Amino acid sequence: MTSDDKTDWRASEPIDLGAIDPFRDDRSLSGFVDRLRPHIADELVRRRQEFGLEGILLRWTRGIVAASMAVATLAAVVLIVTKDDSSSETQTVHFTFTESVGVPSEWAVWVESGTPPSATELLGLEGEMQ
Repeated sequence: MTSDDKTDWRASEPIDLGAIDPFRDDRSLSGFVDRLRPHIADELVRRRQEFGLEGILLRWTRGIVAASMAVATLAAVVLIVTKDDSSSETQTVHFTFTESVGVPSEWAVWVESGTPPSATELLGLEGEMQ
């Protein structure tokens, strides 16, 4: 097949989809609705019984409560099963806000106290940076 054999689809006539249009006449639309009604009757009844937004939220309540109880139970099991090893000494490291964003601890002291570093401290930092 060569490029000459191909027809340009943009140049062809548009496809007529009128035969499958349900709104083309009232008789075909009412027939479609009549065939559809028995299949959707249960859902329509259920939707009429809901109380709007409150009804939708109430349907979710049971699942949310069950999931939260499962998480709480799992957390309780984890806390019971894990052993508290208080005999071993653990070192707790406390970081200030300034240190947590990446400022070195020597600089964090100056920033948080609001005092400028002395010349000796600055010279000491110069030796550490090299």
